[in-house]
Amino acid sequence: MALPKGFWIGANSFFEQKDEDEKAAKLFLAEQLTKTKSIVLPELLTRLSAQRTKRTERKTRISGAQLLGFSERTAIALEKSGQLEMQLARIAQLNKTQKLDQDYIPMLDRYVSIKIDNDEDLAAAIGSGLTGNSFISEEEQMEGLILAMHSTTEEDFSKAVELLQPPADSSTTVDPFGISITKGARVTENDRRKIHNRLGRQLAANLNTRVTDSIETADGEWLQFADPSVSSFLSEMVDSIVHYETDIGTQLSRDTLIETAEDLVEVIPAALVESSNSFGSGKYGLPWAQKNFASVFKGKMLQPDIEDRKLWQPFIRAVGPDSPPCPAGQVRNAAGVCELISTEPNRSLPPSLGEGL
Repeated sequence: MALPKGFWIGANSFFEQKDEDEKAAKLFLAEQLTKTKSIVLPELLTRLSAQRTKRTERKTRISGAQLLGFSERTAIALEKSGQLEMQLARIAQLNKTQKLDQDYIPMLDRYVSIKIDNDEDLAAAIGSGLTGNSFISEEEQMEGLILAMHSTTEEDFSKAVELLQPPADSSTTVDPFGISITKGARVTENDRRKIHNRLGRQLAANLNTRVTDSIETADGEWLQFADPSVSSFLSEMVDSIVHYETDIGTQLSRDTLIETAEDLVEVIPAALVESSNSFGSGKYGLPWAQKNFASVFKGKMLQPDIEDRKLWQPFIRAVGPDSPPCPAGQVRNAAGVCELISTEPNRSLPPSLGEGL
């Protein structure tokens, strides 16, 4: 049975419309793809350019640090902790003003190296390199760009864009090192003079001395004392303060260090009273304080929560001549405490010798 003529006309019209719809859909997709390319590709190129700039800047900082004397490992560690740029700026400023401590860079390099050597996780993070695989190569970028620009389907475009997408940053960051931004400045003779004078005025009463005069030097006023040994003791105190002021791992300011030193001297009489001694009598005078101050100050830096007077006690081992005698039957031990005299035979000697004692 022959189909009506109208059927064929309708069928042709349907297929023609279908072709037109498909062409329109393809055109629409092509236009959409073109719009997507115009938005996505410039953004990707901007990101890639930023990453290239970042990589260049990081390499430049690493190279600059090495030229200053830092090891590559220390430079990478500081870069990963986010501190290298700050340190380079600090060093440049101090160099410009001729105030850079020449020992600062070697000390900082040694400080960071010790931290790395004593921490396996930190060493592994530094050993992984500066960037890991967080940057794609120039060849990969070019390949991705060519494929993206000539892609004709959304699927092909997506695959090409994947080549351009920087992978997740696998470069492990590390926690900042405990380095104060105030470090690095050279401590001048004028700085030492100011510390000396401040300590002298504050501690004259505690040191059983008085300020007799001051002399003028090219740097300014220097305090003089009735007891010349006070100046020697103050010099020891200044040395300790300067040591920790320039120490990389110490976060305390100069003012705090001076106050700590003052506090340690002020408690000396109380520390001596506990073992029936007094400052200035017998062996416990300025020479004794000068000899032991550096160790006491170091102890305070290492254990800041310990009472100041207890830091002196390990150096108070013998009782002074003004201490009262022990009760009958007792003697003072090495710590200055009275204890009973033992009446038992000396068991470490042979019986024949012990009987004769």
